[in-house]
This record gives sequence, structure tokens and C-alpha cells, in this order.
Amino acid sequence: MLKYLLAWTFMGSVALLAQQPMHPAELGVGPLTRDAVANNTLDYGLKVSSTFDDNAVIAEGSNSGRQTNATVSVQPQMRILLDRTRWSSDLYYGPSFTYSNNIHTYNNHSQAVGVDLQYHFTRRLSAHFRNAFSYTSNPLDAVQTSAQLPGLGLVNGPNASVLGADVRSTTEQLQGDVVYLLGPHTLLGGSATLADLKYQPTTATLLQSFSQASRSWSGNAFYSHQLTRMYTVSVQYTAQDTTSEIPIGRFVSLSHQVLGFFSVSFKPGVNLSIFGGPVRSNMSDDLVLPGPISSRVSKYTLAAGSSLSWQGEHSGIRLTFVQRLTDAGLGGGAVVRTQTTSLEAQRRLSRRSAMSLMANYVSNNQFDPLSEVRLSDSAIAGITLSRSLSPRFSLSCSAIRQQFMGSAPLGLLQRSHDIASVSLSYSMRRPIGR
Repeated sequence: MLKYLLAWTFMGSVALLAQQPMHPAELGVGPLTRDAVANNTLDYGLKVSSTFDDNAVIAEGSNSGRQTNATVSVQPQMRILLDRTRWSSDLYYGPSFTYSNNIHTYNNHSQAVGVDLQYHFTRRLSAHFRNAFSYTSNPLDAVQTSAQLPGLGLVNGPNASVLGADVRSTTEQLQGDVVYLLGPHTLLGGSATLADLKYQPTTATLLQSFSQASRSWSGNAFYSHQLTRMYTVSVQYTAQDTTSEIPIGRFVSLSHQVLGFFSVSFKPGVNLSIFGGPVRSNMSDDLVLPGPISSRVSKYTLAAGSSLSWQGEHSGIRLTFVQRLTDAGLGGGAVVRTQTTSLEAQRRLSRRSAMSLMANYVSNNQFDPLSEVRLSDSAIAGITLSRSLSPRFSLSCSAIRQQFMGSAPLGLLQRSHDIASVSLSYSMRRPIGR
């Protein structure tokens, strides 16, 4: 069974290769289905949701007992899709306003902004820019909004640790790529990324000031060559700097890594890529515990992963795994070695009904010898059923399980949750010029 699973996984990331060589920075992103997208349109509307949480954080900050909570959210949404001769763009804006009937800290607002822009200078030279910004303390918003915003890919994105309902997160991710086609089967390119993350508890506790912030940037250079219609090889060099600040001090890591990629495609839409390579990290820590403590150390590790995807007309699935060095996410502190396994699936059940599944497991392990911040593993799984009631109205039902394992970071009161939501959406679509 393992042989067949590895063989199937081994053939996945080259459906894209049939058109051109693989782009390492875009591994693990993209639509799951080939449904037609209405370009040159303005989509706008309103979504009203009712959400039930079976284990909310109590406003006074108690970390014992259970308390249920119901909220109502109103979310205006707008998306502009443009497709021109040389360029295309996808712009999204979706604020959200939430009201709780009995826990005032759940009265909040969220913001989500996404920009995806591609420009072709010539037939060979092109650029791609992505930006995703979100501000929320609602765990359901954090999950649903991520599906609307562009991502940084499997090897460049920040730590995907699930956030607790008592945490207000502000995240901004940017990525810019420049790609030059040396020929029909070879490309050369570079990219730069920036991730700015901030977390702060929302519950009224003595530790409410325990905020965390991390910023990371990276520069990449890559080369990709399509050997045959089925096989492609790629190599990428990355320099990445990660800086985290928490009340006890500041952690800085500058890492260098070289990754080799091998991709296979059995047929259009069925893709697999596997990759791996060494990583060296130079860590610099300055702490302010009972007395000043400084440390300078270098360590080696291995980055590796795989991405298996199947893209159909009305169904799609993506399974990914990656081990790499990244920011500590919600745990704060120094750079960590994280292992992330993710599953995404979509299925159109009928002309009016659809279903989507998602699951994510993140395991964080301390990499810096001086860092002693407690880390917790996190897992999330969810299902969403949606049905179109008319050309403008649709109904969706979601259920999500959020689980934390191990010691939670001090003061963040992470709790496992079962969250259910029912949403009614109204949408309009208007064409935009030619």
C-alpha cells in the first residue's frame, strides 16, 4: 500500500508542466477545480452568518470550565476580476462585523484585503505580485478568509498554526515574482517575500499585554527545466531572515537553503512534486530575563516536502506536507522547525450544491538552543456545504473542529473548539468594460 501511495504521490506536480516548467514559488497554491471564472466583472454582496462556539473563552479571563457563545456576523464583500492583453488582476475586500449576545470580547470587527496582479512585459518576461492582509480575532473568519486571499505557496508562507479565539491577529503577506522563459521548456526567475505577523490576547487578563510580533523576509532564485512532458527538475536558493519580538527579548535568524524539486505529471490535472535540501541557520538572540543574555549559534537541518494535487472540472483535491524553518507563529520566540500537513478538497454535488473539506496539522519544535518558549501543536478540520437558492441568494453550513495539543504559550488561553455556522449570502455581478 505504501508503494502505491508513494507512486501516486510521486506523480503530481507536472500537469502544469505540460504547458511550461514548474514555478517553485507557486507550489501548493491555485484553484482546485477548473470551473470557468467570469473575468472582467465586479462581484459584490452581503453575507450574514450565525455562529455557535461550544467552548468560548470567558470574558473575565478564567481558564477553567466551559461556556458556550453565539455570535452574529455581517460581512460585505467585493471582488474585481480583470483580464487584459498584457495583464490580469484579482482584487478582494471583505470586512466583517461580529456581535456576541453574552461575551463582550467577541464583539469585534475584521478586515481582509487581497491583491493578485500579473503582468506580461513580453512573451518571455512576466511578473506576478500577491498581497494578503487580514485583521481578526474570530477563528472562523481566519479560516474562511484564507480561502479568499492569495497565499505565498508551500515553501515561502508563514507558520500556519491555528489561532485561538482569544487572540487578535494582524497578518500581512507579500510576494513578488519575476520569471523569464529561456525557452519552451526552461525558465529562470527570482522572487521576494515579506510576512508581518502580530498576535495579542483579547481576553481581559493580567497577561493581556503579552503581545507577540514577528517579521520575515526572503529572497529566492530558481531554475526549472522540463525534461519530458511528464518530468521536470528545479533548483531554488533561498536566503530568509526571521525576527521575533516578545516581552522577554528578541530573536533573529538568517538562514540559507538550497532545495531540489522533482515533478511528475501522468495526465493534465494530476500533479505531484517532491523537494528537499539542506538549511543552515545563523541565530542571534538578545534576552532581558533576570539579566541580559546574548547568544550566537549556527545549526543545520533539512527542509523537505511534497505536494499532490488533482484538478478536475467539478472536483479537486490537494494534499501537502512540508518540513522547514519558519517563524514560531502563535508560540512567539525563536525560529522553529515546523512540520505541516494539509488537505483541501472540493466537490460539486449538483448544479446548485457543492461541498468542501479542509484539514491542517502543525507540529512545532524548538530549533534555537536558547529558546524555551512553550509550544503547542494544533490541528483543524472542517466541512462546508453550500447551495444556491437563486441566482443571487445562497446558503452555506460549516462545521469546524479546532484542537490544541501540548503546552500552550503563556497568557494566550488556547482552547479547543467545536464551531458551527450558518450563512446566507446575497451577491450581484456586473460586467466591467472590455
